[in-house]
Amino acid sequence: MSQVNSKLERQVESILLKHKLKVSERTLKRFLNFLESIIDELTPELIEIFVLDNLTIGESYFFRDRKVFDFLKKVMQYKVEWNILSVGCSRGEEVYSLSIIARESGRNCKITGIDISPQRIEEARRGCYKFWSVRFLSEDELERFFIKNDDKFCIKSDYKANVTFVSGNFLTVPFSESFDIIFARRVLLYAENEELVVRKIYSLLKNDGVLVLGSGEYFPTVLKDFEPINECPCVYKKVSRKSSKFSDEKHVKDKRPKTSFISTQEVKYLKEAIAKNLENELALEPTIRIVEHCLENKILSEAENYLAILVRKYPTHYLVWKYLGVLELEKGNYEAAEKHLKKAAFLNHSDDEIWQLLHFIKGRK
Repeated sequence: MSQVNSKLERQVESILLKHKLKVSERTLKRFLNFLESIIDELTPELIEIFVLDNLTIGESYFFRDRKVFDFLKKVMQYKVEWNILSVGCSRGEEVYSLSIIARESGRNCKITGIDISPQRIEEARRGCYKFWSVRFLSEDELERFFIKNDDKFCIKSDYKANVTFVSGNFLTVPFSESFDIIFARRVLLYAENEELVVRKIYSLLKNDGVLVLGSGEYFPTVLKDFEPINECPCVYKKVSRKSSKFSDEKHVKDKRPKTSFISTQEVKYLKEAIAKNLENELALEPTIRIVEHCLENKILSEAENYLAILVRKYPTHYLVWKYLGVLELEKGNYEAAEKHLKKAAFLNHSDDEIWQLLHFIKGRK
């Protein structure tokens, strides 16, 4: 390692320690190489901004894992007033998605989003997004929830009225109220001490509160004090510490990560769109959504057919190899699954779900 890179590494590690964050060795190495290429332009303040923007949760989109939001719409029918916290809210897509379903359900919701990056919080407050963030919404939804401003989709003011954004570290920011629902999707993946995060989430949730994790996330620490809800396994209900059957590590169930969800209506729409295309015109994104649906519903032969086409058209795209790995996991072929997932990790080593799946396979060997 060069002297410059060594100095940068110490600076970056100091920032990670300051904010109680962790990253993989590979991610850190790649990030340091990027910083070294622009070393002449860097100041300590800029380095910290780069760390928070590039080594923490960033990518999101509206109604990510839509089945989770569909489930919460049902849950919201049980009372009128809701207090919700979104941890690691990034640029606000998750927060505004919650605001939309609350308003559509006729419920009063106070929603707070917190993120460690001041830049992302500023973007969240503006509430204007490029097409990538709204890419899974229908034309009707885009018209109902957004105002088009040049190439941006800006959330309508009605959905901002009940929303607050806070910049800071979840572990150190004090909260003076408790919450009915806490979203913490992909948060524990970056936490230096996941137990501290889970402990604070537990303390902030009301007794009948629920925790929402990301699709495919599995943390035994969570299962000590939370119980997954069968109808929507990403959602966990808080259980009493005295009565919790998860208080002992040996009772924690080994659950394999699940793929994400899409609605039946979206499946029908995507299949119709795909059917109009020839094989050499097959679009990656809608086809991947169909593959996710097939895997979730154990329609393995159909998933295999789509993936066979995708691997010929997109042989260097990590998502293709990732879902080939998930397919082999569903079939119980751990060796083949590991081979595919290692290719996916090589093509995109920053996808934490790939590493979780590889860790799961390692534990089964």
